[in-house]
Amino acid sequence: MSIEIDHVTVFPIVWIPDVYVNPSNNGNLQSAYYKNLDDAVKRTNEEFYSIFLDQLKLAKDKKNAKTGDVIYDHSKKKYIKKLSRRWIEIDKKE
Repeated sequence: MSIEIDHVTVFPIVWIPDVYVNPSNNGNLQSAYYKNLDDAVKRTNEEFYSIFLDQLKLAKDKKNAKTGDVIYDHSKKKYIKKLSRRWIEIDKKE
């Protein structure tokens, strides 16, 4: 038995442009743009790790948030407020 791969794109994880940790999917790292090398953000492992830790904290905060809670999203540099089933950006912490 053998497998033939006729097309492959290798994309370093640290270069994904939109680092996002999904709070409702066991904290999995996700990206909408991982297939396009033109969108890559070339960064070091250390730079990625800092961004990843911010996103991991945001995911944990979102998962534990109750309706009305306000948290800070470092990637957008904005406060977000939880409504019943969604989040909205707000100008500052109320």
